[in-house]
Amino acid sequence: MPKSVQEYVVGVTEKAAKELLAAAMETPEDRRDWSPLDKGRTVIDQVAECALLNGYTAQVLEDRNWAPTAFANYPEEKAAIVTDWGTVSAALEAGLPRLTAAIRGLSDEDLELVLETPFGPMSMEQIASYPVWNMTYHQGQVTYVGILN
Repeated sequence: MPKSVQEYVVGVTEKAAKELLAAAMETPEDRRDWSPLDKGRTVIDQVAECALLNGYTAQVLEDRNWAPTAFANYPEEKAAIVTDWGTVSAALEAGLPRLTAAIRGLSDEDLELVLETPFGPMSMEQIASYPVWNMTYHQGQVTYVGILN
């Protein structure tokens, strides 16, 4: 029996989170809070973004609504978890069950629902897939930061 779209997205979401954390762990510990050229984003900052945006995505999926205040406290929330690697990695891991439950909670009809977002109209299917894209993108960035000398 083929997987549902929801189960497929859950599987690739869990895989992306695991691979992002693995890439970060391969980065030398003293480089996880290092900023390339003092301008680039640190590994910790990028993983913190993924942790927070996974939670925001879960909220949208649960509510079936994009609240206008969805990102209102993003800078403060990110600053609160960017304190150290343990806090950031724990935040990503702790939020994953909520996100996957929200994805599993979508009916096939829900996937077709289109919401107005700051990025234009998006289907719930697209929104549910966002964390995969974001974590995969940041895995590449984290890997790059990790290999810089």
